[in-house]
Amino acid sequence: MAQEDSRQEGRRAERWARVNFPNKFVHPHEYTARDGRVFDKMFVSIPPGVTLNGVDLGGYAFDHFAKPREIEQKANGRPVAINFRPGEPVRLFRGVGPERRTLEISNPWDLCRAVKAHNDEYARSRQEAAAMSAEASQVDWLQCIRQSDEGRMT
Repeated sequence: MAQEDSRQEGRRAERWARVNFPNKFVHPHEYTARDGRVFDKMFVSIPPGVTLNGVDLGGYAFDHFAKPREIEQKANGRPVAINFRPGEPVRLFRGVGPERRTLEISNPWDLCRAVKAHNDEYARSRQEAAAMSAEASQVDWLQCIRQSDEGRMT
């Protein structure tokens, strides 16, 4: 029984980190290896406002070998779920040439949590804006009705 529990703990430790990136932040491209083989890859940009330990990661990106599922999600306009291998750091970059800056995130789960928190906050703010807009349009509509009713009475 104890041996079975230790195996299960090992499996949990090996779970891949996964998070959805907004479709417009995923950019597919082809990579040709030195031996001529061609691979589907993606540049994944970190949305502006994503912070990790007080550092704004917005504008940084990482390169990722594309899976068929991710290519399909991108093509269909859906958010793209990116998986990160357990135990491997995520290397982010920004800029080119001498202006290139890099960051390494040792735990991919930290990046996933930061992106997820940003996605949730963005969705919440969009819902609030939509609710306020609907409320404002309803008030405008009611005012139009009242004005037309007043016009009929005179």
